[in-house]
Amino acid sequence: MQHTEHAAMKEFWEKLQEATSHIPSEQRQYVVKLDDYDQRIMIRALNDLRSALIKEERPTDAVDELMVKVYGAKKKLLVSESRSDYDCR
Repeated sequence: MQHTEHAAMKEFWEKLQEATSHIPSEQRQYVVKLDDYDQRIMIRALNDLRSALIKEERPTDAVDELMVKVYGAKKKLLVSESRSDYDCR
């Protein structure tokens, strides 16, 4: 990732945290839209993180739970009015 992309992402998360700071953290939920390719990248990255944690003999519980959520995420059929075909994501 390029430095400018990293800075933009950091700025985005800071603004998001500021905007949602009045909501208790246990009530916050984030919705992320991923296509199949993005989902595979996410699972691969989480698995790499899990492997690194295992090498360091650190707990993997949080990563394991997130992998289950990402892998088992519901898929929605997206229908575009401007297209005649269907896109299942």
